[in-house]
Amino acid sequence: HAVGHWLFSGLFNDARKSLAANPANYRAFTPPVLVIWGREDTTTPLEQGEEIASLFAHAELAVLDGVNHLPQVERPHEVVRLIANFLKRTLPAAR
Repeated sequence: HAVGHWLFSGLFNDARKSLAANPANYRAFTPPVLVIWGREDTTTPLEQGEEIASLFAHAELAVLDGVNHLPQVERPHEVVRLIANFLKRTLPAAR
């Protein structure tokens, strides 16, 4: 529910009213967050991934070496493994 509200507020409404427009809102987003980034991303450099992860109260940044902008396409099995392990660690029902 929280993710849906977060996305809906930014995708379908005025961007100025989006929760994502105010960096303070990231700290208020309390669910665990996994940010997966390619170290060789030439579209959005790693520094941006580090900044995004630092905005959340409970974020983990996974950096994939040799990966550019689309980790889910370039290394799908590794991305699935990262997500599965993240869910096992952060969701009690997944343990």
